[in-house]
Amino acid sequence: MNKWYLSLLTVFFISGSVYAANETTSSIRGDVNVSGATIQITHTPTGSSKTVVSGGDGTFSVANLRPGGPYVIKVSKTGYSPEMLSNVFLNVSQTSNIDVNLSGGSMDEVVVTGSKTSFTKFGSGLAISAADIEGTPSIERSISEYVKKRFKNLC
Repeated sequence: MNKWYLSLLTVFFISGSVYAANETTSSIRGDVNVSGATIQITHTPTGSSKTVVSGGDGTFSVANLRPGGPYVIKVSKTGYSPEMLSNVFLNVSQTSNIDVNLSGGSMDEVVVTGSKTSFTKFGSGLAISAADIEGTPSIERSISEYVKKRFKNLC
């Protein structure tokens, strides 16, 4: 009788762990033809989104997504025309593969301009350079050591 109960408990625990191991999410894996592209995946019904950046080889992976959909996937990078995939549906416990090719945008030249602004000094200012700190004999080579040595007569 005890062997029967022991067998029944063994079957119960084994079957319980099998059911608990089932995955209830989905994932997306893909390739983009440029590195450092931003991939934003938005679940349309809830508005929740996840954003990742493609690696040096252009690959990306996003896990723990809700099964079903629809999803909108937007891939973008500065200097390239963005790509958008709509009505993407995901299956439970499966990884969907997506390949995206970004084409060069219409950006020919970036011009950065600047001008000197007026500087208003308040209070008693002190300019300390990196050379001042490095030239201070101390163990830490920190700004606090420099100030202690420079202004020890004032304290």
